[in-house]
Amino acid sequence: MKARLTQAMQSLRHFPQRSVLDVALDSGFNNLATFYRAFGRQFGNPPGTHRVPPPKNRCD
Repeated sequence: MKARLTQAMQSLRHFPQRSVLDVALDSGFNNLATFYRAFGRQFGNPPGTHRVPPPKNRCD
């Protein structure tokens, strides 16, 4: 399960536009609540906190 959760975390970081549900399903979880619970136990916080925000556009 750790490998699936690590894959999910990487997916959230590299593809922040994807929904948490899509990431959970692609990682082999059938239930979003189960994914959130397992993710929180493994990493200490919810999946959304692992998203990397897109860079801000600078108007110089």
